[in-house]
Amino acid sequence: MRSFVCRLLARLGYEVHKIQTKNDLAIYYALFNCDDVVNRRFYNVGAGLFRHPVWTNVDYYSNWYQGNPIDMNFDLFELKPLPIESKSASIVYSSHTIEHITDEAAQNLFDEAYRILKKRHNTADHA
Repeated sequence: MRSFVCRLLARLGYEVHKIQTKNDLAIYYALFNCDDVVNRRFYNVGAGLFRHPVWTNVDYYSNWYQGNPIDMNFDLFELKPLPIESKSASIVYSSHTIEHITDEAAQNLFDEAYRILKKRHNTADHA
């Protein structure tokens, strides 16, 4: 099944890479701008216990999550802008978070993710 999905995605112009948390920095340097890797412009919103040397964990301090490795303390319910420069993020990722917040907070998060994400240029457009 995995090879089928990889072939299907390849036909659509996508590559599949397995990202590991150990010894995978070379993959990040190969796929992304060096400045983005060094400055950790990969954001995991609602990161929980996740930890990776090039990712920035965005979460909210609370008694429940006091042991989590949070890099950026941010309350999604406040509906404020993320304290991240526009068009500066390489990746914004979230898993098992959206279902725990209000529709307004989710919409704000999506709007903010769109604002902070870099515009990617399709290499086929420049051929």
